[in-house]
Amino acid sequence: MPYLLLASRWLGYGALHSLLAGNATKNRISRRTGGFFRFYRLFYTPIAVAGLMAILYHQSRIPEAPLMHRPVQAGW
Repeated sequence: MPYLLLASRWLGYGALHSLLAGNATKNRISRRTGGFFRFYRLFYTPIAVAGLMAILYHQSRIPEAPLMHRPVQAGW
């Protein structure tokens, strides 16, 4: 179950990142903010980094499960 949550967070981050980096969104923000658009990257970058750090933290907290177990060797 933690991998499903992690996958949904990665998908959400990618979708939000693409939406905020898209030209349509930047044009809309530029029209609404006027001269303050030059600070768009100043706000966008910390939000992107914080989201990435939160996902990486969550990912680091998931215990690793081995793909295969090594069979026990017969006592030689």
